[in-house]
Amino acid sequence: MMPAMMQLAAPMAFNGMPWLTGTTGSPNVSTDSDFSSGTATSGWNFNSDGTLDRYQSGSPVQWDTDPEQWIQNNLDPARDLWIRFTTNAGDLPTTSTGTLGVTWNPVSSLAQILWVQSGVGDSGGSCKVEIATDSGGANIIMTGYYGGNSHVESGA
Repeated sequence: MMPAMMQLAAPMAFNGMPWLTGTTGSPNVSTDSDFSSGTATSGWNFNSDGTLDRYQSGSPVQWDTDPEQWIQNNLDPARDLWIRFTTNAGDLPTTSTGTLGVTWNPVSSLAQILWVQSGVGDSGGSCKVEIATDSGGANIIMTGYYGGNSHVESGA
């Protein structure tokens, strides 16, 4: 007798779950170079409406116009999802929501990681981004990697 064929479940992104991209060695990177003001800002905003902003020229710009790219419509981020950032490589972010690697923050408000370089030089790195369905992180449903690279050539 032949064994029954096993049917694979659809990927989580298609089952109403969020999804993130990037790997530890190849994170999604936001880059900002400045040649006049003396300050460069790069990084990411994970918005409560499911949109993802990448910093370009020091300002957040919607990276993906489809909010379903990381939060599906049938989830209530205010109730269902928690986010945590943990340093992966490079410099620590200048600004991050919560304590890196420790704090789980509700996705009901803005969650962000930013690298800011003031004065000539570079600041950049990456973070592991985890999404969980509970405030303690016992049920992590998605992991991705996001980073920034801020470069200032000369001050104002």
